[in-house]
Amino acid sequence: MTASCDEFVDLLRDSNLLTKEQYSHLTRELVPAVRDPEKLAEHLIKLGWVTRYQIQRLNSERWRELFLGDYFLWDLIGEGGMGEVFRARRILDRQEVAMKVISPDKMSDEIALKRFHREARLASKLNHPNVVKLIETGKDGNRHYIVMEYVDGMDLHYIIENEGSLSVPIACEYIRQIATALQHAHSQKMVHRDIKPSNILIGNRTAKDPGVAKLLDLGLARSVKIEKKESKYREPVASEASSHSSNPSGHTALTRFGAVIGTADYMSPEQAVDSSAVDHRADIYSLGCTLYYLLTGKPVFEDGSPIEKLLKHQMDDPVNIRQLRHDVPKELGRHIHRSMAKRPENRFQSCADLARVLEPFCVSVATADNSLETSEHLAVKTAIMPHPLTATTEGIPLAELVSSENSPPGASGGSKALVYVISLSILALLALAGVMFLGK
Repeated sequence: MTASCDEFVDLLRDSNLLTKEQYSHLTRELVPAVRDPEKLAEHLIKLGWVTRYQIQRLNSERWRELFLGDYFLWDLIGEGGMGEVFRARRILDRQEVAMKVISPDKMSDEIALKRFHREARLASKLNHPNVVKLIETGKDGNRHYIVMEYVDGMDLHYIIENEGSLSVPIACEYIRQIATALQHAHSQKMVHRDIKPSNILIGNRTAKDPGVAKLLDLGLARSVKIEKKESKYREPVASEASSHSSNPSGHTALTRFGAVIGTADYMSPEQAVDSSAVDHRADIYSLGCTLYYLLTGKPVFEDGSPIEKLLKHQMDDPVNIRQLRHDVPKELGRHIHRSMAKRPENRFQSCADLARVLEPFCVSVATADNSLETSEHLAVKTAIMPHPLTATTEGIPLAELVSSENSPPGASGGSKALVYVISLSILALLALAGVMFLGK
């Protein structure tokens, strides 16, 4: 802690973290009563004038790092492979926002910078009540950042892990809302490629209102137009760059810089073969897997390594959801499994179609005792804002290992097992050759 109370107050003055009224109250009433700098700091934290994160920066004399462009950082709310996400406020009017700041160690990484700016370009094209809104992008010195609306809520993975599976009407309503968001993105020729519970935030949620679902994280999104313009840019394959780290979302992901990107628990069969060639129907598959998770509390294929899960998405049929949730209507069960069809042509052909068939199962109001009133849809709320963004990670090419064409729908259990064993054998040989598959 700062050596003296006076020095601590000087830091607060120099940093301009407090409003004029707060600083005046501090010097006039608080400082004479509380001379211990640590106790004074704790009191300011309790008042909500500063955060513990800011106090740490003040004590280490790094308070200048709290300011980026027209904003100052309020608190750290998420970390990922690309950087950190902060709750922040605009200096002028104290408007609350979220800021995604690229890590200093990524500043010299051409790939990371291209992806960071590509995410900003894609986000700027979207204007939908169920998509986290981009406010602006900027650079302060050598620090690049994206400013987004702040959603006061939790992501669906956190909610399921802490509260258990959702009721049928509420789960369907969340997915219906995200389907409308994806339809908007698809109309702009974008494919998200990383639809999963931790990339869906729920804001304004109360005991009587399920709230609003917001789609976030376009870090892996693909735009046909942008990719054509950047076709000269080549990403290194897995043998050139790979990493291993923990995944706060709890879901299995692949880490790599190469051809396969996404999260194994929600990745479509064709995305595991070639992520650069998928169309909007890959998002529909992931959305079906997400609804399955919301209703059962577990991924479609719960056991196995990342590679084993990808192989299961290629060859195995999911357990019928009605065996795990008896209250799922038969027709809804058919819609969920159709969304997860192995072949894209057998799925719903648009997110608009999926949203439409989910409407009869959706909720308008949830009361405290969990009794529900169904309606055609939930009215979209006013804009709300984001919470921890989860980093998405990437995997290695599997085109030579597995293909949905190699496992037709009518394949017998024996032939599936043979393909599975052969695929795992090839993976082992690749590992010996220096190609690493790493779960994140």
